[in-house]
Amino acid sequence: MVNKENKGSEENTSPFGFSFLKAMEKSAKIKDLFNSVSDKYDLMNDLMSLGAHRFWKSRFINQLPVFPNSMHIDVAGGTGDISILLQKKFNDFSVKSIVLDQSEDMIRMGRIKALDQGISTEIDWKQGQSENLPFEDNYFDLYTISFGLRNVTSREKTLQEALRVLKPGGHFFCLEFSHVQKSLLNLAYSFYRDTVIPYMGELVANDKSSYQYLADSIVTFPQAVDLKNEMMEQGFILCSYESWFEGIVALHKGMKPF
Repeated sequence: MVNKENKGSEENTSPFGFSFLKAMEKSAKIKDLFNSVSDKYDLMNDLMSLGAHRFWKSRFINQLPVFPNSMHIDVAGGTGDISILLQKKFNDFSVKSIVLDQSEDMIRMGRIKALDQGISTEIDWKQGQSENLPFEDNYFDLYTISFGLRNVTSREKTLQEALRVLKPGGHFFCLEFSHVQKSLLNLAYSFYRDTVIPYMGELVANDKSSYQYLADSIVTFPQAVDLKNEMMEQGFILCSYESWFEGIVALHKGMKPF
């Protein structure tokens, strides 16, 4: 199982499913992929997870350390689920959220969804990449990334940027697919992930290859303990993780030192 980036040539290549691409090529492919699935993205999330992603995200929101007048960034934020949920839960806290994603079509769909739910001025939407955030140092109180870290070109640079833009004492929270440990459950889950999800992508979104990549990217993502170690290597403190749903997903936490 591949569970680390290609450290020997990280500047030039990045994992894309089971293969490696030049970093710029992967970035372009990821952008095109999410542009292509944007109109069916929310529907496919419901179908692929059998609705469980809503529970995971709600549980994620309930653990976030949000305070009045906090500055929050959600990276690889897609159609804005995390920021929308955060604004609803903490609507009296005057929290400012920024959703950053490299796909303009995902941002477009997110804007529409937020407006439909009565959220407008509380969220800013910006197009950009996790490895080069267009914000000054020590700017945010809270950084979240939900089911997006496995799609970045460089986890190392993404974590470095997360640390840079967080204020001292700021919190990093990541929700991501992980690895099932129980062998029988893993057998069933692997079949569903590797066979059923790409078929759903073909049937519903007319895009099997994109969903085949998304399934493959789960397999090649690091074990939870390895991601915790990567966070610590980049300078985060108080790093920890929780495995949910028998390891299907994991919540990762870290803090920027004071």
